[in-house]
Amino acid sequence: MDTPQPDRLASPGNSTEGNDYAAADEDHSVLHADQLTGGADEDERRPMPAVTKWLLLALAAIVVIIGAIAVAGALGGTSDQDVADAPDVVSSQQDVEGGGTVDAVISLDKNAAVLTFNDVAASEGRTYQVWRVPLDGSAPVSAGTIEASDITAGNPVVVDGISTTRELAVSVEAPGGAESPSLPFAVVIPTPAG
Repeated sequence: MDTPQPDRLASPGNSTEGNDYAAADEDHSVLHADQLTGGADEDERRPMPAVTKWLLLALAAIVVIIGAIAVAGALGGTSDQDVADAPDVVSSQQDVEGGGTVDAVISLDKNAAVLTFNDVAASEGRTYQVWRVPLDGSAPVSAGTIEASDITAGNPVVVDGISTTRELAVSVEAPGGAESPSLPFAVVIPTPAG
């Protein structure tokens, strides 16, 4: 009685009659990996012309620049020129305690104010801090600190988010600023909302 032998996998080393492996190599109906990936056809692709590469790079640069401008506009707030050019701009000048003045240009439409200090002697070792005094009478909210060099140089300082502010006030604080203002304020600037 013959016992059936298990099917053996053909390998290149086994050369027997009816070798399925050898037959598959000669069978042209079977696709091989090099035929699926394109093989020799890939060599026939033409390289991209230099002009096209430069145009694509220029287009990418333009997209990046426009994106950066959009992000800066969204995150950077309002510029001093935006406020000055606003149709509803209101200007005033206030005396600063200790000498000098501050010019304020305010636009509720732009929701911002620009403060420019004139002939104000910056206190050495001190920081100037701007506060928004809310319309509802709640505690002043810090709008940030101003470097002494910006005060003495008369650089414009933009304060955003003033639409619900009755007054802007500036206090003199220890370096780094304070959580609540030291009184009295060096200057108080009324806003059109107030």
